Amino acid sequence: MKEPSVIERLAYKDIWAGGIDSYLDMLYPRLQLMKRLLAENGSIYVHVDWHIGHYVKIIMDEIFGKENFKNEVVWERTYNVGSSKSRIKGFANNHDTIFYYQKTESHKPNKIYSPYDKEYIRQHYRYEDEKGRYRLEVLATYSQETYNKLKGENRLVERATSKYPYYKQYLDDMPGVSLHDIWTGLYLGASTPERIYYPTQKPEKLLERIIKASSNEGDLIADFFPGSGTTLAVAEKLKRSWIGCDFSKVAIQITRNRLVNINAKPFLLENIGNYQRQMIYLHGGRIYEMQRIILKLYGATPRKDFQDMGMREAEDGITELVYVSYPDRPVTAKKVEELAERADRLDGSGYRRLVILGWDYEYNYEQILKQRKEASKEKWNVEVVSKIIPPEVYEYLKRAKNEEELEPLTGKIFFHEKPYLRLSMPEI
Repeated sequence: MKEPSVIERLAYKDIWAGGIDSYLDMLYPRLQLMKRLLAENGSIYVHVDWHIGHYVKIIMDEIFGKENFKNEVVWERTYNVGSSKSRIKGFANNHDTIFYYQKTESHKPNKIYSPYDKEYIRQHYRYEDEKGRYRLEVLATYSQETYNKLKGENRLVERATSKYPYYKQYLDDMPGVSLHDIWTGLYLGASTPERIYYPTQKPEKLLERIIKASSNEGDLIADFFPGSGTTLAVAEKLKRSWIGCDFSKVAIQITRNRLVNINAKPFLLENIGNYQRQMIYLHGGRIYEMQRIILKLYGATPRKDFQDMGMREAEDGITELVYVSYPDRPVTAKKVEELAERADRLDGSGYRRLVILGWDYEYNYEQILKQRKEASKEKWNVEVVSKIIPPEVYEYLKRAKNEEELEPLTGKIFFHEKPYLRLSMPEI
């Protein structure tokens, strides 16, 4: 029987192969750690769907205590009526659940209001003048000062049929409807500008509501499963400090780009562990298989003598020697120097251009490479081009059932040159 390729293993193997038990085993210690990290006046929101919600609620009660349960929020994530097939089976599944817990009774949530809907406004704010829409409220108890103030503002209405005066309560003066535990209207539409097509992406309005309800400017927000980075992006916009961590390299890169695109304040990106190696090993893959696939996606032909190298005819007619780095270590300037020496003499005439496809690079890579080049006794005859392997490569690998399905992707996945920051001495 033919052994499945790394593509097939990535496509069909589930991270939670052990089912619900495996998922809960992962979640339980993380929730315990979250509780220890949470401030005494802090709160936690856990988003789940119908598959797992009832199990997670039991765990949350055990870890945080039933007495600290605040709400089970029903979030209508879509207004679609579902497919005809799903409607035959039952009702359309349009909502997810958000469990809201406090750590202690010292947690004091902020009052949040939602806007009035159009029908409510039509029925209750039936009058309108130059200041806007308003309704009439009975002024049953009042001081002379209040009466004079309202009269001076032309907000009093006297009626012969009532012994009490009425006053104009303007729509613009009202905060809205006090928020309850059924949240609607917070959708992430297909054409919404914020959509980046990450599978678990949440709408910013949802996270804005949560963050405003349970924190103030300057507070610290943590998301330990940030996915597309919505929580961190919204926290940044709302002037909160934030911290996020995710196992997925794709999620980290998408979140980073999202924060950069909104001009977030300077932040630190820490790599703890090795995402690429874990992903490959998790799915039973081999490093050399992944390297060969990356070469093909770049448009290079893998070499038989070096499994991490290939050749590619560039658009300017130059034949490039292409190197794919190992996912469990950063590319170093020393390694590139060694590769440049090899490229200069390989196949007799050598190669004039060396392309490095790297998952990660060592800190200060460009500066160190420049220093090594300047300190070299021999002139480098090889042009070095350093590029980044895009994190979305894994998403393509998951969708493809075999290597043949990757062929149409050649040239469509972009390997951008490695960006770098050059600092100069400050002028005083």
